[in-house]
Amino acid sequence: MIIKKFSKINNLAVFSNYNWDNSIPEFTKINIIYGRNYSGKTTLSRILRAVETRLLPDRYENPNFEISLDDGSIISNTTITANSLDVRVFNEDFVRSNLRFLIDPDSGIEPFAILGLDNAEIEKAISALELEIGSDIEKSETGLHEQLKDKKKTSQDATTAHSLASSELERKLSDKATNRQTGIKYNPERFGDQNYTIAKVKTDIADVTSVSYVNLTKAQKAEHEKTIIEQPKDKIAEIVVSNLYIAEYLDKSAGLLSRKIGASNKLIELLHDAALNEWVKKGQTLLDGKDVCAFCGNSISSKRWAEINTHFDEESKKLDAEIDELISVINSEIGRLQQPVSIDKTQYYSKYHPEIDSFITARTQAISDYCAALNNIIVQLNQKKTQITVEIAFTAPTDNSAALITLHNNFNEIVKESNDYTTKLSTAKKDAQKTLRLQEVADFCSTIDYTNEIARIASLKAVSDNATQEEKNMQTFLNRKIAEKQAKLRQLNDEEEGARRVNAYLNDYFGHNFVSLEAENVPAGENRIRFRIMRNDKPAYNLSEGECSLIAFCYFMAKLDDVNTQTKKPIIWIDDPISSLDGNHVFFIYSLLRVKLVEANQFEQLFVSTHNLDFLKYLKRLGKDNDKNIRYYIVQRIDTTSNISEMPNYLKKYVTEFNYLFNEILKCSEISTIDDSNYTSFYNFGNNSRKFLEILMFYNYPDDTKQLDKLEKFFGTDRVPAVLTDRINNEYSHLCGVFERGEVPTEVPEMLKTAKLIIETMEKKNLEQYLSLIKSIG
Repeated sequence: MIIKKFSKINNLAVFSNYNWDNSIPEFTKINIIYGRNYSGKTTLSRILRAVETRLLPDRYENPNFEISLDDGSIISNTTITANSLDVRVFNEDFVRSNLRFLIDPDSGIEPFAILGLDNAEIEKAISALELEIGSDIEKSETGLHEQLKDKKKTSQDATTAHSLASSELERKLSDKATNRQTGIKYNPERFGDQNYTIAKVKTDIADVTSVSYVNLTKAQKAEHEKTIIEQPKDKIAEIVVSNLYIAEYLDKSAGLLSRKIGASNKLIELLHDAALNEWVKKGQTLLDGKDVCAFCGNSISSKRWAEINTHFDEESKKLDAEIDELISVINSEIGRLQQPVSIDKTQYYSKYHPEIDSFITARTQAISDYCAALNNIIVQLNQKKTQITVEIAFTAPTDNSAALITLHNNFNEIVKESNDYTTKLSTAKKDAQKTLRLQEVADFCSTIDYTNEIARIASLKAVSDNATQEEKNMQTFLNRKIAEKQAKLRQLNDEEEGARRVNAYLNDYFGHNFVSLEAENVPAGENRIRFRIMRNDKPAYNLSEGECSLIAFCYFMAKLDDVNTQTKKPIIWIDDPISSLDGNHVFFIYSLLRVKLVEANQFEQLFVSTHNLDFLKYLKRLGKDNDKNIRYYIVQRIDTTSNISEMPNYLKKYVTEFNYLFNEILKCSEISTIDDSNYTSFYNFGNNSRKFLEILMFYNYPDDTKQLDKLEKFFGTDRVPAVLTDRINNEYSHLCGVFERGEVPTEVPEMLKTAKLIIETMEKKNLEQYLSLIKSIG
């Protein structure tokens, strides 16, 4: 795969909005690029260096480029990390990265190793390791790299799954805590915390998910809901407990019922008929002092009155009166107890309402039982009245007065608690709000299935941790295999051979044995080698620019044989390798490049750029006539921007400018008919002939003789040709002083005559030179 062209370059030094001109031939096997200093050659090399290192050049803002390859693919600034081109670039960035000693004497030189000899077993082991390790090219991974990629994906997927689940739960918790519509924070009246946060909801969740937490019943929840809306109540008076006299009644009743009255002189019929006895008793009172019965109209004899009065004697009347009095007292107590109790529930906190209701019910029952006992006493007293003369056994009813008093006392305790509760209401509200909040959190946990969700997230975390650990283990295993390979390579490779190869180039090609490269172990226990530049067995400081250039290029050329390159045919870009070198060294650079690269064909594609015309002259020798495997380009800067163009003929075709000028003059001498296709040859004739004759005259007469005198010697005794030629050279190559010359057409006949004169004279005076020039221009 080779590079066809730089399709686009933008925001890279002098290249701005550059697009490849399709009229320019695309790159081929060998590409020679000429450009003056600061024209952009190094910028092009930096683009290729970025492809090699898979890193964009530093200190460029938004660099943009596209490189078209012969397979139709494109490498751009966005895809260099994934490119698979094998590229080796020699430029100043290469020198900075690998030969820092040339810039900073306190730094070293990166070592490289050349494959050692007789290492078949080691190479076999390395091949096996390379197969096991595989390729790390993106989207084409193999071996352990592929396994690591799979582990990474599994780890990333597991981590993502855990992260998503955790984030979703966090979102739900956050909503529950701080959502403006449903969050606990924004319902402080019910839940009591307007500073509620996700941290607090997590604390509450820990409480409600503990084994000791018990959910509220509906009744408990309703009670707490009432508590949080309670307002402070006024003080309530205690209920006055009425005096209960049943014990006294029992005692008196027992006495009255056991009292005996004599039966003599009593009316037998009345003793056995209580109703009749009572009727007669009332009649006695109503008819006292009368002789006629108001009921039947019969007369009442004195005897009968005596019998009746004897029957109802004072003792009987007294007993009867005592019984009636006791019954009256008992009835009064019954009436008093049966009055409804006045309890206003609104005066009490809602939490006490059930107890109030229970008290009222219990009191009603207790009063009913108490009054029933009193009525039982009255019944027995009335029975006594009908049997006034006899002793009646008193059956005492159950006395529940103590229970009734206790009931009232207990209720007064409720009254006291309610009054005390006023001072505790604020705390009670907070407790109720907390309880309701915990229940809200408990309901929330139930809704989102919190316990199972936490278990699921924990499971995902375990899967993620396991996948991450497997990724780390695979990375560790891969690193170990890579380390094994490097260890094998260190056995196989020979860094000292790398240094010797550089020294061989320095000595064999440049005859430069004053400085050399030596491999040495790095101190401080590091298991690696570094190169040092030595002069007379001592570190060589203060190297000249020429020495730096020679060492750098020899280092690069030797590094093309290192273990990372030897088996490959890379694309090679060499940027201006002859800085500060004299003519001999320029030629030796060319020789090294030709023998070790071009003739050995150890590259897929070659680019060589230079600003030096002498070096360009040598580079042209790399190709043959009409060789399609070599093309020439020029990088030209106009103001602040540069362009890549096909190299013009005067640079590409001719060995020197002298050859080019000779060809232009020869073309003028051979023109028979002047038209638009050849007119420019005459237009440029003045400059071309002047420059050509200056070079030729200096070559023929290398002294300080004046130019006109040299021309006279060249053209012979006839002074006219010399004067005519000098006039054309001066007047048609300069308008200064003869401004009117720029306002009239060029005198073509004079130029045609002069061109023929120059060519004919050269052929006559130095035929060998003439024929050689003819050959050079084809």
